[in-house]
Amino acid sequence: MDQETARAEGTLGVLEAAGAKLFATACGACAGYGYRFGPNLNIISSIARNFKGRMGDPASNVYLGSPYTVAAAAVRGTIGDPRELLG
Repeated sequence: MDQETARAEGTLGVLEAAGAKLFATACGACAGYGYRFGPNLNIISSIARNFKGRMGDPASNVYLGSPYTVAAAAVRGTIGDPRELLG
C-alpha cells in the first residue's frame, strides 16, 4: 500500500530516477539472501541491524539510517540531513 501511494504521489518515480532500487519486502538483502552487494560500496539502509558482511562483501560500508535519511540519500546521492529536503 505504501509503495502504491508513493507511486501515485510521484515520490517513487523521483527516488527511482535518482537511482534507488526496490527490493522485495522481506529479509532478502539485509540478511544476505539472493542479491548481495559487492566490495567497496557505500550502502545506506533502514534495516535494524548491521553486521560486517551481512549485506554482501565485508569490504562494503553499510550505514544505517531512518527511512527519511535513506530516502534523502537516494535523492541526493550522498548521506545527509533529510530535513533539508522537507518543505
